[in-house]
Amino acid sequence: MVKIGETYVLGAKAKAYIYAKQALFTGYNTIYVAMYDSVDGSRLTDGHFHLEAEMDMETMQHNCPVEGNEDIDATTKLYSTSLVFVMPTVMMGKWYLHVGYHNHKV
Repeated sequence: MVKIGETYVLGAKAKAYIYAKQALFTGYNTIYVAMYDSVDGSRLTDGHFHLEAEMDMETMQHNCPVEGNEDIDATTKLYSTSLVFVMPTVMMGKWYLHVGYHNHKV
């Protein structure tokens, strides 16, 4: 897996580590997310997440289609979702991933 990034999820006492099987590209991509407690570092498996991708083109912004999945894989302990990046970032703008998480521990 390729690490795409990591971020704290404000209000959820969580930190998300985001992965994909390969570098992200224009088209259909599956994203995998590992959630950890941001205080004690323990793995979070009781909750659900939401992911959005937004392209910022300076004068306008737009999202892309997301195939949601709030369930966690019991074996890998990873959440997953798929996105369709509809245009490349080269000369167009920059994609940003926005991660939300409802932590049932909090």
